[in-house]
Amino acid sequence: MRLPSFGVALAAFLLGSATHHPAADVLATPPPLGPIRPYLIALSVPDASESVAWYRDNLAFRLLRDSTLSTYHVRIADMVRDSVHLDIVQLEASRAPAQLVPGLDDPALIQGFGKVALRVPDAASWAQRLRKAGIRFQMPLRRDTVQHSEPFIVLDNSGNWLHFSQGEP
Repeated sequence: MRLPSFGVALAAFLLGSATHHPAADVLATPPPLGPIRPYLIALSVPDASESVAWYRDNLAFRLLRDSTLSTYHVRIADMVRDSVHLDIVQLEASRAPAQLVPGLDDPALIQGFGKVALRVPDAASWAQRLRKAGIRFQMPLRRDTVQHSEPFIVLDNSGNWLHFSQGEP
């Protein structure tokens, strides 16, 4: 039995045709320690140099530090743009999903974090700029009337999903 790809499932969710779960309507009480928000994204990539160039050239990230920890066989490039911190991680022993699961044509079928989401003030301008740069789109720009946003998803040079969205979270 072939399961639908993550992309198909995500599109169903974004288009409102996914199954609704009433428990999702319940707002959680904030924990007593206060709010929590992400401050760093780390991506495992096969070639840190190529990924640093991709994020610098296409999304205007700036390289803060490039470190090699030879004891751990890892290279970490710390990048930043606005308040988004990005670690590009090249671990010597890591492998792409397709190398571990022959025939896998959709890396999102492997469980774990599925994408990085970025909120932008003008999604149409970003989509146009990335399209002109030859960036591959997983999902084209569209209007989402349920979420009141304008999302699109592109793939970085390593196949990681970057979800851009305009509108309120």
